[in-house]
Amino acid sequence: MVVMKKEHTPWILYFVETMAQAAIELQRKAISLYQGATPENPPWESLPRLQQQVLTRLMARVLDKAENPFVISPIDVSEWFGVSDKTAREWLKEWLESGFVDSILTASGQRVRSYTLTQKWIETFSENKRSQFLK
Repeated sequence: MVVMKKEHTPWILYFVETMAQAAIELQRKAISLYQGATPENPPWESLPRLQQQVLTRLMARVLDKAENPFVISPIDVSEWFGVSDKTAREWLKEWLESGFVDSILTASGQRVRSYTLTQKWIETFSENKRSQFLK
């Protein structure tokens, strides 16, 4: 008795070609669906790295339910980044000028001892899900 081996090559070629055509069609559909759609970057992506790190620290305060979580002192900046008090004050001054923080005047209204995140960034905390900040 002679056993004939079936040749599977034509069927395999047909299957592979069909899968390739389906993959090409799927790619075309995906491109057409997402064409022109640009993913929206979170607003903090445009900030310099140091300011992004400050936002992360402040988010930790919010999550810890700290009192006045958005208030920043030069001592905070100094401890967070391991810089001198003078450098911390310079950075806070730059952040004030760029609109990242606002100054908090003492009761006499003459001396700045601490800063707070500007309203724009506080609102960003409220508008965006906390999970987005922690990604």
